[in-house]
Amino acid sequence: MKPRTPFRGTSAHSKVITRITGIFLVLLSTLQLYGQGGDQQLRAKADGLFEQKSYLEALPLYSQLVSLTPSDRILNYRFGTCLLFGGEDKDKAIGHLKFAVQDPGIPAEAWYWLGRAYHLSYLFKEAQAAYQRYQGTGSKKELEGF
Repeated sequence: MKPRTPFRGTSAHSKVITRITGIFLVLLSTLQLYGQGGDQQLRAKADGLFEQKSYLEALPLYSQLVSLTPSDRILNYRFGTCLLFGGEDKDKAIGHLKFAVQDPGIPAEAWYWLGRAYHLSYLFKEAQAAYQRYQGTGSKKELEGF
């Protein structure tokens, strides 16, 4: 009888495991890229609805996008605005809009919508301050729209 070697055939086994791992990693990276493309399509659709002022339709899309990227201030601004039209909880809108206006590059309209959220929540002093900030930062064209 021949003595058995415990690690007999490990190089072939090792090659199979390496190939399976490589295939898995390639599939995983492909799925990740596909997922990012889906997020981009979702954002494009949400942004289109927002630009058309279809805030109720954009609300669930922005909700999903904000949950995926909570630090994006533009998404928070748009989600907060949509919440004013479709959400019962105006405090939630205030939270998202307050976070958004901390960025100096945010559109001036965010101040208007923050003022509106305060107004609807009966926080009139805060609403007045936000409206005044909007008046000070908004362009004449924007101000005429409101």
